[in-house]
This record gives sequence, C-alpha cells and structure tokens, in this order.
Amino acid sequence: MYKLLLSWRYLCTRYIALASIISVTLGVGTLIVVNSVMAGFTREMHVRLHGILSDVIVESHSMDGLVDPAWHMAEIRRVVGNDLAGTTAAVHVPAMLTMTVRGQVSTRQITLIGVDEATYADVSDFRQYLMHPENRKKLSFHCVKRDMATRVRRCRRVAGNIAA
Repeated sequence: MYKLLLSWRYLCTRYIALASIISVTLGVGTLIVVNSVMAGFTREMHVRLHGILSDVIVESHSMDGLVDPAWHMAEIRRVVGNDLAGTTAAVHVPAMLTMTVRGQVSTRQITLIGVDEATYADVSDFRQYLMHPENRKKLSFHCVKRDMATRVRRCRRVAGNIAA
C-alpha cells in the first residue's frame, strides 16, 4: 500500500511524469487496436485473394503458353489425388486497349484474362458476382435480353429522376 501512496504523491507533484504515463498508456492502447484491425484486414484479404487465386499456379513464360494444358492438369490430378478441389486453364496476357472518352482517344495497357467457362466457376468465387441467376448456375458471359431490357428501363427511370 505504501508503494501506491508514494507513487501517487510523486505523480501529483510532477505533472510531466503523469502526462508521460498517460501518453504511453494511450499509445499502447492505440497500438493494440491498430494491430487487431490490421489482423482482421489481413485475414479478409487472404480469404478474398484465395477466392481469386489458386493454391498452385503453373505458368509458362512463353507467349505460346503451355504446349498441352490438359496433360498438365491430368498430371496434377494424378499426383494430388482426391484432395484436389478442381483445376482450370486461364490465359493472362498484356494487351493495349484504345477507347474514346469524351471525344478524345485514349490508349491504356491492360491485362486480358481468358477463362474456361466450364471449369473456372468451380475453382473461384467469380460466380457470385454475376448478375443473372442463370449465369451463376452455369458460368456464362452472355447477356439475357429480357434482363437487359429491364435494366435499360430502370437506368432510364433513374436518369429521369436525376434530371428532374
């Protein structure tokens, strides 16, 4: 008890020591909160990236790609066995896109990604981002005409409300 009394008397006479203890306490508390938030953010990023990227990626540095991707996927299936959730082939190539924006021609470097419609949805979270329910069942990039007509009417109605 006497240690607490001596500490309190010391802190009451020297305000700079009290301010230092308070600032260190606040700093440590802030550090704990920031670390907790960053740990949650890191976990969420890992979950989202795992939905986009696979555990194993076989790349070819040739512009022609792999000679026989089906053989490579069959070999991976043979080696891994029943633990394999799925495989798919995808092509990522650098490309240039030229577009007209507000009357000016603009050229941008892009990454063009080609996916296999039959297998890509089984190994990624891509399916949940497609708008039409039929496209979610079987991965498809085709627009459903009646669905597009509904969207166009909705956009015109919203644009009319904004203009009014």
